[in-house]
Amino acid sequence: MKNLIVVIAVLFAFAKAHTTQAQEKIIFYWDASLSMQDRNLDIELEHLDTFFEKHKEAAVHFVSFSSEIILEEDYTIVNGNWDALKAELQRTVYDGAVSFESLDFTLQTDRFIISTDGESISSELPEKASAPVHIITNNTNRSIMKLALNSVGSLTNTNKLARKKDRQPTVVTGVVIDNNSGGGQALEGAIIKIVGGDTETTTDSKGAYTIEAFPENVLEVSYVGKRSRRFRVGKQRTLNIIYSDQGDVLKEVVITSKVNEAVATEEKEVDLGQHKIQKKRLGYSVETITDKEISQIDTNVKQAVNGQFAGLEIANDAAQTRVDLSQFLGRHKNMTLLGDQTGLVVIDGVPQSKTDSGQFSGNTGSTGVTTNINPDNIASISYLKGLAATNRYGTLGKGGVILITTKSSLAGEVTKKDNTPQGTTATYADTAIEIESLPKTEYIAALQKHKTIDAAFEEYLIQRKTYGSTPSFYLNVADYFKGWNNIEMTTRVLSNVSEIAKNDATALRAMAFKMDEIGNKKKALEAYKYINKIRSLEIQSYRDLALSYAENGDVSNAFNIYQNIVEGKGNIAVNASGIEESLIKEYQNFIKKYKSAINVSTILPRFLKEPEKLKKRIVLEWNHQDAKFDLQIVNPQKRFFTWEHTDKAAAQRLSQEKRDGFQMEEFFLTEDDKGKWTFNIIYYGKITDDDGSPTYMKFTVYDEYGTPQESRDVKVVRLIDVNQPYTVLEVSL
Repeated sequence: MKNLIVVIAVLFAFAKAHTTQAQEKIIFYWDASLSMQDRNLDIELEHLDTFFEKHKEAAVHFVSFSSEIILEEDYTIVNGNWDALKAELQRTVYDGAVSFESLDFTLQTDRFIISTDGESISSELPEKASAPVHIITNNTNRSIMKLALNSVGSLTNTNKLARKKDRQPTVVTGVVIDNNSGGGQALEGAIIKIVGGDTETTTDSKGAYTIEAFPENVLEVSYVGKRSRRFRVGKQRTLNIIYSDQGDVLKEVVITSKVNEAVATEEKEVDLGQHKIQKKRLGYSVETITDKEISQIDTNVKQAVNGQFAGLEIANDAAQTRVDLSQFLGRHKNMTLLGDQTGLVVIDGVPQSKTDSGQFSGNTGSTGVTTNINPDNIASISYLKGLAATNRYGTLGKGGVILITTKSSLAGEVTKKDNTPQGTTATYADTAIEIESLPKTEYIAALQKHKTIDAAFEEYLIQRKTYGSTPSFYLNVADYFKGWNNIEMTTRVLSNVSEIAKNDATALRAMAFKMDEIGNKKKALEAYKYINKIRSLEIQSYRDLALSYAENGDVSNAFNIYQNIVEGKGNIAVNASGIEESLIKEYQNFIKKYKSAINVSTILPRFLKEPEKLKKRIVLEWNHQDAKFDLQIVNPQKRFFTWEHTDKAAAQRLSQEKRDGFQMEEFFLTEDDKGKWTFNIIYYGKITDDDGSPTYMKFTVYDEYGTPQESRDVKVVRLIDVNQPYTVLEVSL
C-alpha cells in the first residue's frame, strides 16, 4: 500500500511538473491608440477564443500602449480560460497616438502577440523579434508583413475574418450641419462616401443622409468650401457631422492713432518711402535727404547717397566693379558675422534684389536695378537705422534700410485718404488685449466644471464623440490638461492630432509647436521627422528637423542636414534663399556648440567664423502657410511699427513662401534696445481654403544667443478671431 501511495505521489508531481513546463510564455501587446477605437473587437475576441483553445496553458504578460505604455499586467491562462484577460480588452479606453518605441521585441518569450493597425508617424515595427510574432490587424502594410515573415510568425487579417462571416452592412443615418454661425444650418449636397469603396450618397435639403457600411469602414464627408473629414463607423448607427470651428468674414483693419494736429503741423516730417510721419513720433533713428541735397554732378544714385548718412558705407568701384547701392554696409559693417552684411534698398515701397550678396553656392549675382535710377527723378532718400526701423522688413533689413522715393511715384499719388495698414504708425494706442489661454467653446466649458482630473478626463471622452474629428479639439483640450500639470496626459491628448490628421502638415506642425512648448522635445522631433517625410520639397521642414535633432542631442543627423541645405553638399534639392540669413546664423551657432562632435574639416571655411551674438533673438513661425496677419512691435517709448504679412502688403514675399515652402521670420534686440518690447498680432484669416480653423504661432525667444549662456523659451498662441489686436508676447531687456 505504501508503495502504491509513493507511486501515486510521484505521478502527481510529474504531472504537475509537466503542466508547468507546458505553460507557454506569451507577451501580448495591445494597441489602445485613438485610431483603434473602432477596431472590430468582436472579430478579434472570436479569433483569440480560437487561439487560446489551442494554447490552453499560458503565462501572458499583457501590455496596453498608445503614445506610451498605459498598462502592464500578468494573466495565467488555465485550460483555455482567458476570461480575465478578455474583460481587460473590453474595458480598453482608446486615446493617444501609437508609438512602437516602448515595445521590446528582444525579450525572452515563446511567442509575441500584437494587435495593431501598424500606423504610426513616430516609429515603425521592428523587422525582427526574439520569438515568433502573431499579428492581428486590419491593415497589411510593409512593416507588419516583414515582422511576421522574419520572425516566422503569422498574420491574421480581421477584415478577411469579418468577410468570411458573410455579414450584412449596417444602415448608418445622420445629418451634416454647419455650426459656424451658431444656428446649425443644414448642408445640402454634402457627399458622404466609404473610403476605398464605391458606395456614396449626398445629403438632402435637410442635411440628412443614409448609407450602408460595415463597422470597420471609414466615411469621408466633403462639401464645397469645407475641409474633407473622415469618421470611423464603428458601432454607431447614427453619425451626425458638425462643422463647428468658428470663422468670420474677413474685413480690412484700419490702424489709427490720435495725433495733436496743431502740434503735428509744426513737427518735422520724415519720408518713409510710402508715407510721411512726424519725426518725434518715430521712436527710432532715421535720416533723410531731398532732391535739394542731391548734387547735379551725381550721375547715379550711389554717388547721391555716398557721404550723406553717418555710418553708411559703399564699396569702392576700384575694388569691386560690380558693386552698386544694394551693396551698402550699415549696421553690421564692423561685425565678424559671416554672410551678407549689406542692407536693403526699397524703391517706392518695393524691396530690391541685391547684387552678388547670396551665401549659397550657385549664386552668380548681377547688377541691381538701382544702377538705372536717374538722380534727377529722386524726390527723397531716407536711411533707417536701429532695430525698430529695420524690423519692419524682417531679416531682409537687418543691415539697415535705404528708402528711395521717386518723383514719378509722387506724380501718381492719389489724394484720397489711404485706409490700408501703413506698417509704421505713431504712438501706440494700447488697443491690444491679452489673448486667452483657452478658447470659449462648449467642450472647454464642460471640462472646467470638474474638480478632479479623473472626472475631467471622463468628460473629455464624452466631448470627443462630438468634437473629436478636428485637430483644434485636441490642441485646445491639451492646453486645458496642461493646467493640471499632468504632462503625460497632456502629451497623450495632444498626440491624437497625428491619429486623425496623419498627412496634414499644417495640423502636425501645430502639434509639434505644442510639444516643444511643453518641453517634450522627443515628441516634437517625431512630428518634424514625419512632416519632412510628407513635405520633402520645403526648406522649412529641413530647417525645423535640423534644429529638433540638435535639441534632442542627435548631432550627426543635424549636421548632415545643415551641410546639405546650407553648404549644398548632398542631394537635398530645396531653395533656401528665403530664410538664408536665419539658416546661416543657426548653422554657425550649431558649429560653435558642437565643434568637438563633428568633422570640422568638411565645413567650408566661410562658415567657421564666430557666430553673431544677440541679447535677444525672437523667431516667429506659423503653421498655416496662407495665414494673413500684421505683427505690431511696440518699443519701450510706446511707439510701434508693423511687420506686414498679407497678400495686399507683401504679395511678393507670400508668393516666395509658398513656392519654396517656408513660414518664419526673426527679430532681435541688441544692447541698445533696453526696456520692454510688446508684440501684438492682428489676424486676418487665410488667403485660400479658410475653413475657420485656427492658426497657431510659435514664438521662440533666445537669451544671449550665440554665447555659452544661451537659453530658449517657447510660447505658442492660437489665432482665430480676425481684426482684433492681441498681445502675444512681451520681452524685456
